[in-house]
Amino acid sequence: MPQPNSSQDDLKQTERLWREDGLALGRMLTAGRTPEAIVPWARELLELAAGEIEPPPSVRNALDVAADPLRWPEGKRAFEAVRRDTLAAQGSGDVLLEALLMLAENTSKVAFNATHPVGLFDEDTDDWIVQNVRYLADRLGGDFERSARRLVFQLLDESHRVTLANTD
Repeated sequence: MPQPNSSQDDLKQTERLWREDGLALGRMLTAGRTPEAIVPWARELLELAAGEIEPPPSVRNALDVAADPLRWPEGKRAFEAVRRDTLAAQGSGDVLLEALLMLAENTSKVAFNATHPVGLFDEDTDDWIVQNVRYLADRLGGDFERSARRLVFQLLDESHRVTLANTD
């Protein structure tokens, strides 16, 4: 009798979480990961979203800060600029822009947190990145959802990625 494939079971759980609980998936994928792994991943997801939704200058700045580890200490200022735009956009009815801004806020936070500062942003900030992306994927669908899923799942280990590639 064949033994259950742990990798397959893990993939099924990951797929279920992708569909049902982005926050739990974010928590699972980022657990034990270094900030040096999370910041470029978050930036890539933000770049993907910014390709679909016209980003304001604060989001472009957040992308630039996250792209350069020497600029990660600027993450707090980048967050503050994005937050001002988020507050201005709330209630505008532009849910895609609001979601992009929330993703940019969290990307700025993880960049800042990667510098191990005093006054760290919330420790669960990186968990929310998947939730932000999932929200956008639900609304944009199609190519964005497929690309976002691939990028989100990049944090899986190599054996899972091989299995994942076979499910696309």
